[in-house]
Amino acid sequence: MSQDRAFETDELLIGEAASILTGSADPRSPPLSRPIGSIYLRTNGTLWQKTGSVANQWTQLEAGDGNTGEAYGNDDGGRAASIYGGTTAIDGGGASGT
Repeated sequence: MSQDRAFETDELLIGEAASILTGSADPRSPPLSRPIGSIYLRTNGTLWQKTGSVANQWTQLEAGDGNTGEAYGNDDGGRAASIYGGTTAIDGGGASGT
């Protein structure tokens, strides 16, 4: 992306449904009141999601697939590699262990 077309902002509000924002403080204290589903990118590298209607109900997200907590990347052979060890071949028909 060309720097000529870039812009900078501390918060992006998507309709009235959610926002994406950044900051250095813990979003629970002082509490950030945002719509449920909002995403907070903390400058220390942590990622938070607004999960409840009360202002301080933010949950820190962990790397993973959303179900098991396993995080994936690619090994040198182009296969998905679990942080727990082993690899999984991924094709259009699903995954199979190797």
